[in-house]
Amino acid sequence: MTRLRSSVVMCLAAVLLLAGCAAPDPQLARDEAQAVFGELVARTAAEDAAVVRALQTADPTEQSCGTEDERTQTALTATATLSITTTDADTRRIRDGLADTLEPEEWTAIHSSGPQQVARISDRDVVVALTADGPALVIAVFTPCIAP
Repeated sequence: MTRLRSSVVMCLAAVLLLAGCAAPDPQLARDEAQAVFGELVARTAAEDAAVVRALQTADPTEQSCGTEDERTQTALTATATLSITTTDADTRRIRDGLADTLEPEEWTAIHSSGPQQVARISDRDVVVALTADGPALVIAVFTPCIAP
């Protein structure tokens, strides 16, 4: 009976691991965040120069995941300044076009902070938030909380 129980526990553990219930690999999550951020910035930079006037990336920032938690989260951000003649519809078109480049098999829509924002989460818990705010478009990519 003990062997059977041990076998069942081992099989269940293997199934859970294979089903993706294990924590994402920290380096893979960092690599994915960097890659998707680079792609979103490149696509934004490729927009019409009459629409996207400037694109500025910030240095990556580390944020604590909690007051008593040693884990940190990395935030990668970029801001595109759009022409003052750009309409809200144009800004949303660019934002939605960027969101559409994220493969639905790998990226799941999540609740955003409002109608001006589109957010997705990957299988590795990387989060992308695209925010259209007046004549600005903010690209933000966050890694999951990762131990140092």
